[in-house]
Amino acid sequence: MSNQPNPTPVQEPPNPHGLGDYQPWLAKRLARWQTFMADPEPGRIMVNLATWAMDLKLPVAPRPLESWRFPDEAAAFADHSIARLRAELDLTRHIDDDRLPFLSPGIGIALNSLYYADGEMLVSAGTTWRHPVIRDWNDLGRLTCDPANPWLAATSAMNRRFVGAWDGDYCTQTFSHFAPMDMANALRGNELFTDFYDSPAEVHALMRRSAEAILWLEREQRRIVPTINGGTVIWGSWVSGCTVFMSEDAPDLCSPDLYREFGKPYTEQVSAAGGSCWIHHHAKGFHVHGEVAKVKGLAMGELSWDPNCPRPVDRLETIFEQNAGVPLMIRCTAQDVYEKIEIMKRGRLALMLMTDSLPEAEEALAFIRKHTPAWEE
Repeated sequence: MSNQPNPTPVQEPPNPHGLGDYQPWLAKRLARWQTFMADPEPGRIMVNLATWAMDLKLPVAPRPLESWRFPDEAAAFADHSIARLRAELDLTRHIDDDRLPFLSPGIGIALNSLYYADGEMLVSAGTTWRHPVIRDWNDLGRLTCDPANPWLAATSAMNRRFVGAWDGDYCTQTFSHFAPMDMANALRGNELFTDFYDSPAEVHALMRRSAEAILWLEREQRRIVPTINGGTVIWGSWVSGCTVFMSEDAPDLCSPDLYREFGKPYTEQVSAAGGSCWIHHHAKGFHVHGEVAKVKGLAMGELSWDPNCPRPVDRLETIFEQNAGVPLMIRCTAQDVYEKIEIMKRGRLALMLMTDSLPEAEEALAFIRKHTPAWEE
């Protein structure tokens, strides 16, 4: 890879929010997260109820993605998301876990590349996708960061709705970005995985463009979404500065060597511009996690479990060693908590606690609080 100039840093937006702008119960949770992130020592465990995995009966009925007309109804979709979140908070606020309720423009994975390469959003089975647009390498020249792109407008409209309706009771995340390799995979399709060998120069050019597109969208949304007490809320956690969320799913299908050459340098460009990064990937990618954990500026990493793959919660000691002090977010059950609490305390850990009911979650949360250092209120 040729040396690239340092990308323009992501600028903090005007009118940042401080703790005093939030409702007391949420300000308390934000303060806990700041304490956790500032403490390099293991032992504390952050606990976020995985409410999205529960069958909560809310007065605001869900609507399938197929029932919306995107991008035209993006703002209405945002309004519905706000109403659903507030209904969930009414049901769960009595549980004093650490989750930071948040909203972010999310309508499946198609949006993650449509804002850069306009096209059709395909919707089915509760998610979205798009067809690749780079059929020939000459198509690279057609990619552009276009302010008139309707999917950019939809993304911005959703964030404006989230920020405009805010009453100190939730947080807004700019966007859940693809990392550059995921963006390249969306734009090129699965031919990318043979292109690494057949067309490496063209792949590097695509990676450069992908990194530029991610940062362009993040800068545009930072004009709308405020920082929160000097930081950013991502997937229910708080991290300092203008940290950028990225998903590294495509590298889970690659060797560590391919990720080092084609993925990591461009992920690090995005991280450098944001000041740090927050990375999600999957248990399918255990073989590459050691490299993901070395990304410069990594503020937090999340490993999701996958069918027919070892669960991250069963490999905590290895992952803690690979993370070398970088906070880790994983999913777990209440039974995992009871069986593995001592191992969990050996690292800097945030749990997505997956239970069948709120009472079960409360019991597991109480157990964790009893076995970990008390918070100063």
